[in-house]
Amino acid sequence: MRYVLQPRGIPPVLGIGSGRILRKADVKNKITRRTLKRFDNLSASIDKHNQKRKRETSVPKYYSSYTKAAFQHWNSLGRPFVQHRSGDSKVVQSGMMRLKQAVDRHGFQNVISSMDRCHHMLQQRWYIGRYYSRVPGLSKITLPQFFRLDKKTVEIQSTIPKIEKLKLRSFMTECLQGSHHLQKKFSYIRPDRNPNITGTLEMVWRRYTNWENIKITAKDQNCLISASERLIKFCDANHINRTDIIQRIDYFFNEYPKGFKPDDLSRYLSTDHFWKKTLPKELVRWGLYENLSDIKIID
Repeated sequence: MRYVLQPRGIPPVLGIGSGRILRKADVKNKITRRTLKRFDNLSASIDKHNQKRKRETSVPKYYSSYTKAAFQHWNSLGRPFVQHRSGDSKVVQSGMMRLKQAVDRHGFQNVISSMDRCHHMLQQRWYIGRYYSRVPGLSKITLPQFFRLDKKTVEIQSTIPKIEKLKLRSFMTECLQGSHHLQKKFSYIRPDRNPNITGTLEMVWRRYTNWENIKITAKDQNCLISASERLIKFCDANHINRTDIIQRIDYFFNEYPKGFKPDDLSRYLSTDHFWKKTLPKELVRWGLYENLSDIKIID
């Protein structure tokens, strides 16, 4: 009778590691359908892995030296741009096609400049996408999304009022209009027409919060900008010196022991309650006015 020595590499169901000698008939009987199915699945998995690796290491269709240079420039910029491997995936193919169309239509240099502007904007504190980072197509952008947002992304963005107002369809189109246009359209921080007064109010706010070395948030910045606008209107309507009012605000919140201590000073300075009730009462208490009726209230 012939015997077969147990070879290495045979699955455990065939008796691997048992150290015993099996007869040829025994080995044949242990090869069940389940074992054969496992081999088939393993073979299919290896083939799938090899195909994926082949796609990732293959060279995409660059179309021209200009599109190749632009594609390499995109990958060199890094986050928050998504870096694409040089493969023939659907994302890369779509991106290369749109890149070719953009280079043909707008020119190589304009495409490169638009990429640089967009990459710079995505990292700025004023960029609205930083405050809606979970919304797709705002803070993490692929090459195809840079040229045109897909329908699903646009539908998701339309559910958020502040994002829907942007009517964003293509970063490329927006970036072609220049950096000034980008900051005006995509800024979460409102325009400041009175930076000197806003800066002085920020100093008052920093004394109150003890945040001298901490960067101010966009929310606090917007509130202080609104407060500076209301301060100017209030002072002009009542013919009061602006610096004097700022000093009295500073004293009331930072030095006067009986002064009101709001949890959020920047927000409180921009409310109707402060400008229509709190401040007028303090002006009467300080002796600047005899009666509240003498003070003009602004809206």
